[in-house]
Amino acid sequence: MEFGRQFVQYFRRKAANRHKHVLVLDGHSSHTYNVEFLTLMRDNNVEVICLPPHATHALQPADKALFASMKSKWEEAGRHFVRDSGGRRLDKKDFFAVFTPVWKAATTVEVCQNGFCSTGLFPCNRDAIPDYLYSPSLTTDREQPEQPNVAGGMPSTDISSTSSPVNPQVAPGSVSPDEVAVLVSTPSAMPAAESQQGEHLCLSVCLSVCP
Repeated sequence: MEFGRQFVQYFRRKAANRHKHVLVLDGHSSHTYNVEFLTLMRDNNVEVICLPPHATHALQPADKALFASMKSKWEEAGRHFVRDSGGRRLDKKDFFAVFTPVWKAATTVEVCQNGFCSTGLFPCNRDAIPDYLYSPSLTTDREQPEQPNVAGGMPSTDISSTSSPVNPQVAPGSVSPDEVAVLVSTPSAMPAAESQQGEHLCLSVCLSVCP
């Protein structure tokens, strides 16, 4: 809201509020779901336009010009600092001494104007964005490598591909109630080591057959 108040105060000082104005923003929820902010813009004859999602790299003037210029100048300033300081890391006490000249060099009127021009926002230019930026993203299918078994050094085996699954799924209606009774009575005759697995098998069958 503080930005919105300063934005409309600028036009009030210029006595140009009788004209329609356009404010281009990204689609962040603080803009699109802020009723107080949108009401302030409407009352001051300002139309708010939000950029489509996943397109700010091509349509946002700050990304196209301002941030790109700042990144380039910041990397250059960092190289000079490392060279002049003998490879010393940039500490907090030296941060603003390096950052302030970069900010002043990057945030010029020419750079900001170039951001609006390169995105086609002003002057309005439908051909400013090349067609390939509107193309869908390409996907690359990669085969998953086999994970070695830590214990034996052999490739791991998917449990679902074994012939005797631990917890088989039985389709409803494929086992009769008589067969269920036989399976339920079977674990008592099994050895102790296999009894627990048999109980799991019977429980899975009962849950699959019984409604």
